[in-house]
Amino acid sequence: MSNVFSQLFGAGAFVPHGYCFAWSPGLLNLFVVANSAICLAYFSLPIFLITLSRRRPDMRAGKMLWMFAAFIFLCGLTHLLDIITIWYPLYWLTGWVELATGVISIGTAVLLWRTLPRLIALPSTSQLADANRKLSEQMDAYRSQEAALRASEERYRELSESLDIKVRSRTAELADANNRLQREIDDRERTQYELELSNRKLEQALRQQAARSNDMEQLNRMGDLLQSCVAMTELTQVLSSFAAGYLDAAMGAIYVIDSQDDIATVTASWGDLPEVERVIPTASCWGLRRGQIHPADQLQQGLVCQHVSDGSEHCCIPLIANGETLGLLHLRRQHEHHDLAFLDGVAKRAALAMIGMRTREALFNDATHDPLTGLFNRRHLDEELHEAERRARRSNRPVGVMMLDIDHFKLINDTYGHEVGDTVLREVAECLRAGLRSGDVACRYGGEEFTVLLAGANLQVTQQRAEHFRQIVEGMTIPYRDVIIRITLSVGIAAFPESADHIGQVLSLADQALYSAKHGGRNRVAYV
Repeated sequence: MSNVFSQLFGAGAFVPHGYCFAWSPGLLNLFVVANSAICLAYFSLPIFLITLSRRRPDMRAGKMLWMFAAFIFLCGLTHLLDIITIWYPLYWLTGWVELATGVISIGTAVLLWRTLPRLIALPSTSQLADANRKLSEQMDAYRSQEAALRASEERYRELSESLDIKVRSRTAELADANNRLQREIDDRERTQYELELSNRKLEQALRQQAARSNDMEQLNRMGDLLQSCVAMTELTQVLSSFAAGYLDAAMGAIYVIDSQDDIATVTASWGDLPEVERVIPTASCWGLRRGQIHPADQLQQGLVCQHVSDGSEHCCIPLIANGETLGLLHLRRQHEHHDLAFLDGVAKRAALAMIGMRTREALFNDATHDPLTGLFNRRHLDEELHEAERRARRSNRPVGVMMLDIDHFKLINDTYGHEVGDTVLREVAECLRAGLRSGDVACRYGGEEFTVLLAGANLQVTQQRAEHFRQIVEGMTIPYRDVIIRITLSVGIAAFPESADHIGQVLSLADQALYSAKHGGRNRVAYV
């Protein structure tokens, strides 16, 4: 370390720089004065730059100012060393200082070149003037707004003072209004209480209306089902299901009345209806006797119908239409009691459906049955023939056909009259009806001819059945006054598909066989 300092500050073999000026004192003085002035100028500039960077820390060029200050300071230091080397040769120190000055100057130059784009991007004087003009306009606008604001504040102050006066007067008015409002609130609370009472009554009425609407909907649905029934058994089944379900009766029955015997018979029931109550006299029911729902009021609660064997709670609803009592809807142990108007609606719809069913059945019987014998007529026979053929083809079973004719029937009519002839026809029809099995069909073909379809009977079985019928008729006796009338049958038979592949052909063959039996002497069975 001592060697370094001795090298920097030692004279060594060097001579002071001032020896060059020994021959001219004036030049020496000029050189000293010039370098001293430069040193003062250089040393003052770093102080200025450092003070600027500290006073304006917001400037982005602070680092550059410090570098520039160091560069200028080193430049001044080199001039100071130039003065010192006139008398003392510190050439090593001067060299190192100049080297540092060169390094700092290069760094400063680099920083300056890097700031060149930003310096170029700085606004020009005209741009600054425009910006200054706009700023002045904005300041004028701000001043105008400030003046308007002060005027507004003055107006607001005046308004505030007048508002205080108005507030005091308004407060008095509000106090008076508050008193009136309190009275109105009391009135409204009273009205609200009355309204709540009305709402509760309305809700109750709406619930009742909803229940009535539901009753009507169920009643209409039941009526639709009743009108869709094709048999009395279906009708009573629908009515019993409705009574057990919607009317919520644990037990009950549907009775149909036989007007000739004054007897009501159960056609459908649910629950554990006692066996003794399945057939009852109409006189044993208060409802049937009076033609009204029983019981209908509190007075009738203690009047128990005689047909109720256990004396339990019940309701009897007569089914009346067109003034005729058709049946009885009997309810036992209802869990939910419906009003009388609804039960009456159920009874009316059921009675109308029953009388409609009777009318349809009567029309059907008139259209398909012979009025004298009660057997099916020839038109219905055509339908039964096609249906019998379809069933036979589907089940692969035969169908027997018999054509029967009463021998010498015209002679009976001519001898004894048509009344006896009608009696003979009815007796033969009853004999045929008594001998039919399930699935067999007997028809009056026309005049004294009858046709019988035997389900599942081949030609042999058909022959046996025909012979059986012939023997029964042959043994019949029909008394007329003092005369005993005896009759015989001629029968022609055929079978499907044994005799023909089509049931119509089978009928024709049976008819041909009938003519053969007649031509062969009558009172016999024949087949082709």
